Amino acid sequence: MKILIGLLCLLGLHSCLSDNGNYDYADVNEAKIRFSTYGYSAVMGDTITIEPKITYEDPSDTTRFTYEWYVDGKLEFTNRILKLCRNEVVNYTCVFMLVDSKTGIKQFEVQVSASFISPYLEGWMLLYEKNDESEIGFISFKKVGSVIEYKPSYDLYRASNSNENLGKNPVKLVQHFASSSGPDEILVIQRGGQGNVELNGRSFVKEILMNQEFLDGKLPDDFQPVDVTYPSYRNLILNYNGKIYSRFIQNPRLGFHTVAYNDIPFQYANDPKKGMEISQFIMNAYHRTQHIMMHDRLHNRFLCMEIGSTSSAGEILEMACATDYPKGYAPLDGMGDRVELVFVSSYADAFNGVCSYAMILKWPDGKYTFQRFNYNSYKDENQVTLPGKDACVPFVGAEYFTPETEFFMLRKTGDYIFFTGGANNDLLYYYSVQDKQTFLYKDFEGVRVTSLYPNLNSKQLGVGLENGEFVLFDVSTATAIATRPVIELYRKGGFGRIKNIIYKYSSATNLYM
Repeated sequence: MKILIGLLCLLGLHSCLSDNGNYDYADVNEAKIRFSTYGYSAVMGDTITIEPKITYEDPSDTTRFTYEWYVDGKLEFTNRILKLCRNEVVNYTCVFMLVDSKTGIKQFEVQVSASFISPYLEGWMLLYEKNDESEIGFISFKKVGSVIEYKPSYDLYRASNSNENLGKNPVKLVQHFASSSGPDEILVIQRGGQGNVELNGRSFVKEILMNQEFLDGKLPDDFQPVDVTYPSYRNLILNYNGKIYSRFIQNPRLGFHTVAYNDIPFQYANDPKKGMEISQFIMNAYHRTQHIMMHDRLHNRFLCMEIGSTSSAGEILEMACATDYPKGYAPLDGMGDRVELVFVSSYADAFNGVCSYAMILKWPDGKYTFQRFNYNSYKDENQVTLPGKDACVPFVGAEYFTPETEFFMLRKTGDYIFFTGGANNDLLYYYSVQDKQTFLYKDFEGVRVTSLYPNLNSKQLGVGLENGEFVLFDVSTATAIATRPVIELYRKGGFGRIKNIIYKYSSATNLYM
């Protein structure tokens, strides 16, 4: 009986298929559809235009066709050419269908993608003060033929956050990534208004306030951060009084703000000198180094914090040198009570986990020296070595220093240290490591310099001025020497009193270079 019922069902199904398949297949105008590319992108706010190229078997009979564009599965357009404009960072899958109105047949080609990207992925970011309020600006750029075109954007926090006020008394910008392949955020350090704010690095929309990142939403007493660093497994906040507040991150791939900061200051376990006051973090010049260098002003020494794994992140190591220090070299584990650290920076001369450092010291007799050392935390070596030549030389140019001097070393090469001087901090100098000499680079004629920062590969130097101007110079090796003219690439004003500038990188890998 069951076999008989099954046979009847099969016969019925065959009958249905035969009835609906009664098309005149001779009346079909087939077409081939192709695209010039299958991935389209534009900066958000611009328009993506996608035009299919259609080749008909019968070119004289094309009016019978209509068109359908499906964007992420939804029918949105019935024109042949798709034009998309979005004011957000978003990715779409777009499918084009060619509809034969006589037969009802729909023919579609391989799907195409349409992506709207942020105009703020890479460029110069500015923190400035305008009308007694903090604000941010951005200078993007693109190459058009052989020419670089720059585009300034102003007051971006208000524009991105429903006209909300960012805050007051701006201090510093810090870019960071949760993982090497993920998006970025920008920390705005400021003293007034809503306090320190984390911004989405692609839209500048507010993500979270720093007080919300502490346990129970409570900031430590006397909390005035001056810097923050964001290695993968342990984030560190440096307070003005030398205390460090940290959070341990077990899995960075989970993204931002998954763990709270501890409101109890970080302690150096088993410290032989009993106590530390960190004056600054020294940013690594290469992303594969597995340590953070810190200067302890209490004992005038350098300390190294391991950051390379979950098991070692937060461990502090003393600075042990592989050889004896040369004559006149200030020992890194204790430079002495009367030796003053004027400037220190990292730079990269190798890609094997070694990071190189340079510093300017002032000695009790009023003389200055330029010292260098290397530190290798790769493969657990944890060892200080000195360059074979010129590990310690007299520094020439200290007479131009003032209490307001700003410094920046070109981290990619370590060839030059740029610094400001003059009665109004309006003169820009550079120290040539190779020549052991200091040269005047630019006179801003009374306008105070407030911030210095190079771009990726250290071929350009951005300069922020108190009068709201941003100036960009070519400081590549071919031009940044005393016998060549200064090359000004771009200048733009109207930003308000600039407090800090950074070069905003498109990836975590580039951040350190």
